[in-house]
Amino acid sequence: MRLNNRRPHLVPHPAGSVGQWILFAALVLCCAFFFPETGLAAASSANTLQKQIQQEQTKAKTRRDSLSRLTAEERDLDKDLAASEKRILSIEASLEKEAKTLDALAASDLELQARGEALEAEQNKTEEAMTEVLRVLWELHARRESVKGRDLPDWHVTDREHAWSLELFASLDGYRKTIADQQKDLETVASKRAALSKDVAARIAARNSEKEKLLQNRVQYEQRLAGLRKQKQETEEELTAILALVQNLNLRMQAEEEQTDIAKAKGKLPWPVTGSVKGRFSPSAKPPVRGMTVALDGNTPVRAVHRGKVVHNDVLRGIGRVVILMHGEEYYSLYAFLSESPVQIGQDVDRGAVVGTSGFVTSLNGPGLYFELRYHQNAVNPEQWLRKL
Repeated sequence: MRLNNRRPHLVPHPAGSVGQWILFAALVLCCAFFFPETGLAAASSANTLQKQIQQEQTKAKTRRDSLSRLTAEERDLDKDLAASEKRILSIEASLEKEAKTLDALAASDLELQARGEALEAEQNKTEEAMTEVLRVLWELHARRESVKGRDLPDWHVTDREHAWSLELFASLDGYRKTIADQQKDLETVASKRAALSKDVAARIAARNSEKEKLLQNRVQYEQRLAGLRKQKQETEEELTAILALVQNLNLRMQAEEEQTDIAKAKGKLPWPVTGSVKGRFSPSAKPPVRGMTVALDGNTPVRAVHRGKVVHNDVLRGIGRVVILMHGEEYYSLYAFLSESPVQIGQDVDRGAVVGTSGFVTSLNGPGLYFELRYHQNAVNPEQWLRKL
């Protein structure tokens, strides 16, 4: 039986009077259509899907935890690698400085060697000169001894030659000692330079050893980092696959729920709109409130909470345009204060289908929706049937 478009005269407030709700009960009873029940198999299938969803969500959480751990490890490895790179650069700069020092010492050693060779040459010349002076002195002495002072052409000349030769020998001996002292000083400096060069070479070897270890560590860091990133990528791919599976299972779950008898969907129904609940179910209030009022930011699409058949779409005095859906033979949902509605009486609608657009609610003095859910003639608390937000 179809409902005609006659407008019943109802009380303006959604809570309404007894006469209004008797009229509503008569309205929905006379418009009853038969919806086939889905049976126990559908409920069982929904429960199985729910368990699978929970299992996959647990897996997803495990993967997220793994990703967090891997990301932390990756961050630590990046820091260690950066520190190692910084230390390698520091060592390379130090090695360059030490190499310059070593080059300078080597150049200095060459200079000292050249000076030593020059002094040695001077020493040899001095010794040769001293040898010549000694020869002359020996000749003079031999000549004097052979003649015993007789037959000398000029005694004074001979005596001067002898004295001059002794003085020259003493001067050469002093010069020889000076050269020997200079050679000794050069040897001391060379010894110190050699020790310094040895110390620099030891430092260079130590730094090269440290650099080699750091380079080996860098290779290990890079290998660990590559393995970590590969593991992270695999985990991300697994998480993506799990989330896709959860989405698919949710779609299947939604499809199952849409086919399930509304009586088995308590606590699982989607909200008709998303907003702020300003009026809640309170049948004992005066006047009684048999539904809920939701405040909205503006004109919002209003969606069916479950598949059903449109049994009413008209304006009722005080609550604006009202759409009533019949779900099976026993349950009805009511959407009031609509500004417009695209559905027709007798039309079958799916869960989530738009049944209208929210309009102005007098009690809110703004945009919103008044929503009711009824079992036969009795209003039930809609928030107990809707999903928890």
